[in-house]
Amino acid sequence: MFTTELVIGDRITVTGETRTVTAIASNTSLTVDTAFSDNANDTSPDVLYALYTAKTSAGALGLTINDLGNVTVGAPTSVTSGRVSLDNTISASGATTSIAGVYGNYTFNPSAGGTQVGNRFVVNNAPTVTANTAVNQIIRSIDNTTLANLVRGIEVVSNAGSNTAGTNTGIRTTGATFGIQAITTGGAGGVAQPAAIYGESTGTTQGDILRLFSSTITSTPQMAYFYHDTSTFTGTGLLMDFAVGSGTFSGNFVDFQNNNVTKFKVTNAGVVSMGLSGTASTNAVCSSLANATAPTAGTAYEIRDCNAAPAADYAEMYPVAEGLEVGDIVATGEEMVVTYGITDGNVDWNKVKGKITRLIKSEKAYQANVIGIVSDNTGDFSSTGHNIKEEDNPMPVALSGRVPVKIAADSPEILPGDYLTTSGNEPGKATKAGKAGTVIGKALEPWNPGEGDTVMVFVEQGYWNGERLDIMLAGISLPEEGEEGTITLARQILEKFLAEGPAPEDGLDFSELLTDRIAAGLEIITPLLTASAIDADTINARDAIFAGLTFFGNTEGLENGVIFGGPVEFLMPPVFNKDTAGFAIVQAGDQRVRVDFEQAYATTPIVTASISFEATDNIDDVTFFEDKISYVIKDKDDTGFTILLNKTAPYTVRFSWIALGVKDANIFESLGEGLIFDSAPSSPTSTPSDSPLTGGEETSPPEEIQTPPDLPLSGEEEAATEPVSESEPEIIVEPVPEPEEELPTLEEVGTPTSPEENVGATPSEGE
Repeated sequence: MFTTELVIGDRITVTGETRTVTAIASNTSLTVDTAFSDNANDTSPDVLYALYTAKTSAGALGLTINDLGNVTVGAPTSVTSGRVSLDNTISASGATTSIAGVYGNYTFNPSAGGTQVGNRFVVNNAPTVTANTAVNQIIRSIDNTTLANLVRGIEVVSNAGSNTAGTNTGIRTTGATFGIQAITTGGAGGVAQPAAIYGESTGTTQGDILRLFSSTITSTPQMAYFYHDTSTFTGTGLLMDFAVGSGTFSGNFVDFQNNNVTKFKVTNAGVVSMGLSGTASTNAVCSSLANATAPTAGTAYEIRDCNAAPAADYAEMYPVAEGLEVGDIVATGEEMVVTYGITDGNVDWNKVKGKITRLIKSEKAYQANVIGIVSDNTGDFSSTGHNIKEEDNPMPVALSGRVPVKIAADSPEILPGDYLTTSGNEPGKATKAGKAGTVIGKALEPWNPGEGDTVMVFVEQGYWNGERLDIMLAGISLPEEGEEGTITLARQILEKFLAEGPAPEDGLDFSELLTDRIAAGLEIITPLLTASAIDADTINARDAIFAGLTFFGNTEGLENGVIFGGPVEFLMPPVFNKDTAGFAIVQAGDQRVRVDFEQAYATTPIVTASISFEATDNIDDVTFFEDKISYVIKDKDDTGFTILLNKTAPYTVRFSWIALGVKDANIFESLGEGLIFDSAPSSPTSTPSDSPLTGGEETSPPEEIQTPPDLPLSGEEEAATEPVSESEPEIIVEPVPEPEEELPTLEEVGTPTSPEENVGATPSEGE
C-alpha cells in the first residue's frame, strides 16, 4: 500500500529508474509509462510531484503540469518527453465541430503586406559525435479496424477562399536532399491502387497535376528519374491510360519540346513523330503489321528493323480504278481525287492539299501518259503517298525498282534488257518495244509467248529511240566498207518500210515523236516526208512529184540548182522570177529602152522580145503596120540588154521579153548554098571553141532576127541552116549561084551594130 499521495503526472524514481504515473487504480496499484526493470526494488522511492493538476467536472484529470513543466491536457496519462501532450476521444462527426486536438482560428489583416505565419515550429539539430535522425513533427494515424475507412495523416486546404489572383499552394516543402519524401507500404489497395504520391486536379481548362521546374540546374544528370533496384519487377515503368470509362482523349501521350519546338511526340493514336540526326544510316524501321496490309487506326504495332526483307521497288500510293491488280500498267485518267496535307507530322483529313487523277489501265501502244506499274508494296518503308482516303481505292504504283508486269499474249519474244512498252491490244499489259516511243522499263528475264503472264521488269519510264537498224534489218547483207554503204543501206531500209506499208494514224501500234529540231549526222529515211519548206543543197529525186504551187528560188525551195533528168510537165502555169521575163516600154519620142537584170546570169542568156500592146493602149491596127516599126536587141550580156527601134517612136511602144539561161546551148550558122559537110569522124575532145567557124575563140551564140509573132519571114530571109557538130567537120565550099531576086536592104530591116545582134523587122503590108 502506498504511503505517499500520488496523482497522475507525478514521477517516481526507484533504484535510479524514473517513470511517470499514467494511471492509479487503487491505493495498492498504479501504472507508469514504462515498466520498471527487475533490479528496481526500493521501499522508499523518490517522488517528483506535478506542479499543477486539474480535474474535470466528472472528476477526470483534465490538466497536468509535471515537475518538468510538461503540460498534459485532457489525457489520462502524462508524457514527459513532450512539452504539451493532448489526448482525447471523440465519436461525433464534423470537420469544424468534431475536433479532438488543437483548433486554431487566426486572421491576417496586414496593411503593408509582408509575411504572416500561423504556427512556427523550429528544431535546431546539433548532434556532437554520432549522426542522428531529426524529425520536426510526427503525425501518426493508427487504424486497426477492418472497415474501408478514409484516413489522412494531414489535410491542408488553401483554396477555401475566392481569390484566384495570386499563387495558392496547399503545402510547400523545402529540403536539402528531398523536398518531399513520400513512402507507401502498398498495403491498402481495397479501394484504390496504392501510390507514394497521388495528384488530382478538379479543374477543367488549366492546371497541371504534376509539374517539375528549375531555373538554376546546369549539369545535373536529369530532372526526373525513374529507377528500380534489387527486386524482380515485371510491371510497367510509366503507364498512361486516358479516356477510361466514358471519357474521350484527343491529345498526345507525350510531347517533348525544345524551346517550344516539338522533337518527339506520341499522339493519342500511338503515331510517333520524332526528329532524326543528320548521320546517314542503312537501317530502316518497319512494324509488326504484315506486308501489303493496311494498318488499323488506333491499333498499336510493334516497331521492328525491316532491313532484313525490304520490298524491291519504290512505290507511291495513287487512287486507281476498281479492278486493277498487281502488275497492271496504269496511266492518267479523267476523274480527279482529293489528297490531304500534313499537320504535326500526321495526315490531316480536314486539310486539302490538292487533287490528282485517278489512274486507269493503259490502252494504247507506246502510251505517253503512263505513270507506273501497280505493285504490292503497301506497308514497306519504300512506299509513300498515304494521304489518300480508303474509299478512293489507293494502291501502290512502282515508280522505280523491279516489279512484275503483265505481258500481252501477242508480244514478240522478250530477252533480258529489252525495252517494254504498253500494249495496244490488251489494256494494262506490256509488250516488247520495237519502235521509238514511250517505254515503261527493261525486262530482267526472258519470256516466250505462252510461257507465263508476267515478266520481272526494271521500271525505267521514258522515251526510247527504237531498235538499232542492224537488228531491224537482220538477214539483210550490209555493204562493205568503202562502198556507197549509206545509200545501199538506206535503200534497203526504205524498201523494208515500203514493204511493210505505212502504219495507220489510228492504229494501235503507232509510235510518235513531237519535237522542235532533229539533227541527224548521216540521213533521214522515211517513206513520206511532209514539210512546209525544204532547205537542201541537192535533191536526188526518183519519180518525184511536186504537188501544188512549187517555188525554186534563193529563199524558198532549192537554192543551188535543180536538175530534171527527164521531161517536165507543168499542169499549172509556171511562175518565174522577174529576171526571167518582163515588159519594156519605149516612150513616144524615144528610140531605145534598157532592161537590167537584178541578178546577173551565170552566162549570157537567150533573149527574145516582141511588140505587145495592152487592151487599153487603143492602137490602130492599120496605122501601126503603116508605121513599119522595126527593132533589134543589142548590148546583151549577163546583166541585161537594150531594145533599139529603127526610128523614133511615134507613140508608146510596149514590149514583152523573155530571157533564158541555157547551159551549153547549140549554135547554128547559115552556110549558104553549095556548102557540103563531110561526115568525118568527130573527136571526143573537140569543142565549139575549136571549130574553124569561130576561129578557135569562144563567142556568144549569135542572136536571131526577131519578128513580130505569127509574121513569117520572106523566102529570101529564111536562110538554110544546119546544126554545127561539136567535132571539127571538113568543109567543102562550092560556088554560090547569084540569087534570082534581090534581098531586102539593111535600111528596110534595120541596121545591126554587130553580127551578133538580133534584128527584128516588121514586114511591110503586102509582103
